[in-house]
Amino acid sequence: MAYGFLPIGVLLGTAFLIPILSLKNDKFATYTAFTGCLAAMIITLSMVPQVVSEGRIVYHMESWKAPFGITVVIDNLSIVLSFLSILITFLVIIFSYRYVKERRTKYYSLLCLALVGALGMIVTGDIFNMFVYLEVMSVASYALIAFNKDRPALEASIKYLIMGSLATSLLLLGIAFLYGITGTLNMADISVKISSMTNPLVGISFGLILTGMLVKAGLIPFHAWLPDSYQASPSPVSSIFAGVTTNTGIYAILRVGFLVFNSHHALLWLMTFLGVISMVAGAFLALVQTNLKRLLGYSSISQMGYIAMSVGLGTSLGITGGILHIINQAIIKSLLFLCAAFIVYQTKTDNIYEISGHFKFQPVVAYSFLIGGLSLVGLPLFNGFVSKWLIYIATLQINPVLTVVALMVTVITLAYILKAFYLIFLGNVKPVASEKKIPITMRIPMITLVILIIILGIMPSATIKLSEAMTLSLERTKYIAEVLR
Repeated sequence: MAYGFLPIGVLLGTAFLIPILSLKNDKFATYTAFTGCLAAMIITLSMVPQVVSEGRIVYHMESWKAPFGITVVIDNLSIVLSFLSILITFLVIIFSYRYVKERRTKYYSLLCLALVGALGMIVTGDIFNMFVYLEVMSVASYALIAFNKDRPALEASIKYLIMGSLATSLLLLGIAFLYGITGTLNMADISVKISSMTNPLVGISFGLILTGMLVKAGLIPFHAWLPDSYQASPSPVSSIFAGVTTNTGIYAILRVGFLVFNSHHALLWLMTFLGVISMVAGAFLALVQTNLKRLLGYSSISQMGYIAMSVGLGTSLGITGGILHIINQAIIKSLLFLCAAFIVYQTKTDNIYEISGHFKFQPVVAYSFLIGGLSLVGLPLFNGFVSKWLIYIATLQINPVLTVVALMVTVITLAYILKAFYLIFLGNVKPVASEKKIPITMRIPMITLVILIIILGIMPSATIKLSEAMTLSLERTKYIAEVLR
């Protein structure tokens, strides 16, 4: 019955096994992390047929039925996001083989722990366990941001620590209120009990939990930690933050907001409002950046704004488009940050104007960056087009003004992508004295993500059907019936 927990157990064991196996040679850290992550991916894939056939798998740990025991819930939404999170981390581990040359034991252990936290948040059916896993992910993230031990890294880590601690404190307080008035921590059971309540603590707990999750999602005005963290952390780790941790934050909002609080109208209004603000402000802030990783960081805020606005519409099409964009932007942003990682690896700087003139045009990196950027813009035949098209249609059905705003932000996105591409790849006017060839361990992750972008882009009907199936996982009545049966 603990089969659904197995990928988490494997990765947790891997995180603690790495220091033991790396006592004599820290190269074993890479191999151990690679093996553990691959095993977790295979186990996750092995659950797909059962999820497809049954729609949702509910595991009760130690056979303690909900709401008394710990519940693991695997459905279309959680299985896809789990696999995507493991895949991105797996590719980062491969990429980091040549990139990370010191303190590998600490680095790979923290990567595995961060993934443990993300997966736990995705599959848990208990709101307190969601908090616990969030803390695991957050603590690992603080350490990864500070990994370089320089002033910017320590400053960014402390900033995220302060904001993250405040967020988790609010989240825990909200959970405590819910437990006080319902006597349960199971999300399905809480949803049933608060549906007939008029207790003002329900609204208060909702606000506290939502605020805590918004910090993790990085939406404006809860975003202050994000650009600094993306800039200061090791460049491959930024791919984890963009493709896994912030997505986990928005996932938690969806899961708790739609299943526990039954898509409260305040949630929808707030998501739309914050989504529009984040979408516009993030794009403009990205446009004026001179630091490549900060540019991509603000771009992530803008893309999370698209997701929040689309989900906030409350329509089936809007939620479908938002969920699909979670997948697409995770793949795109992971690719762009890996490209940025190689550029930093070669030039030893992440300042766009310093890179310009010192980075030789290399087809794999250049075309990978261009494909990722154009997909982020929403060019047809790339995966970003499919989700953005759904978002445009969904906003047009509710309020055409939102469509105009979304299209305007798309134009700004094109502007900062072309600016970065021109300065980095086309601005070289003199020979480069020394050039590092792209190691195969760095090429494989970039090419893999490019292939995913193209495949998902040329198969729009399949990706839309997948997103629709994931959207059905948020159906409250069926979720409650299957978890509490």
